[in-house]
Amino acid sequence: MRIIKFWKGSCLLSLADYVPALTRLGLTEYEARVYAALVKSGSKTAGELSFLSGVPRTKLYGSVRALEQKGLVRTVRRKPETFTATSPNEALFPLAEKLVKEAEESLEKIQSLALAYESARILLSRHPLKTELAVLEGRRMINENITRLLSSATKSVDMMTSSNGIVRLYRSKSRSIEGAAAKGVKVRLISEVTPNNMSVAREFAKILELRRVPRLGVQAMLVDCNVVAFIEAVPDDLDDDVGDDIGIVSENKQITHTFKRLFDLVWVSLAATKT
Repeated sequence: MRIIKFWKGSCLLSLADYVPALTRLGLTEYEARVYAALVKSGSKTAGELSFLSGVPRTKLYGSVRALEQKGLVRTVRRKPETFTATSPNEALFPLAEKLVKEAEESLEKIQSLALAYESARILLSRHPLKTELAVLEGRRMINENITRLLSSATKSVDMMTSSNGIVRLYRSKSRSIEGAAAKGVKVRLISEVTPNNMSVAREFAKILELRRVPRLGVQAMLVDCNVVAFIEAVPDDLDDDVGDDIGIVSENKQITHTFKRLFDLVWVSLAATKT
């Protein structure tokens, strides 16, 4: 691929120097090269633009049309077809400001998680855990205990599960969850939602608050901030009755309160699921 150099003061810059910054704003590499070439060299025909940007003619028009849709490029003449870039001040600064804002919000969440982690670590070092953990083995036994926990809930139930876990949860626990919600229990669920489980997510959204994440392997449940259960599904399949699952249940306040804080932090960082 040819590299076209441009002078800026005493700094020698290539089109490739602009690509990382522009791709972070949502452009593809070809789109970034085409836009940078137009900004640096002014209006150009398709042939000139292909030469300057290093983008093959077969890929050039697709990149130009995509840039036009994003408001970064416009056609100034039809014969020969000639393109020009819109001002970076108008087109790129709003995108960059949005990226900075999102990064700042993510940093705040990470700092809060780090603070929660350090606080829990200090507490555990000063006050070693005295409450024994209950270990449950087998999917059927875990399901029975989860059903009992749901029936005992009086205030809140916070759950996290995987894409297959939400299907198992709906098949085996939807009635228990609906019964808890009918009693005024606030039920929240964080889950991976995919095209394969979208119908289940829609049904769940009718009886509880649901928020989605791109991918989630951990499965956990916190009841009334008093009892927390962590579950490893073995295997993480769609069978709601058979599996060599391992569950750990604890009523230790340090564990339940720490999990509650972490769950709340993740919850507020996720957008409400639209199904």
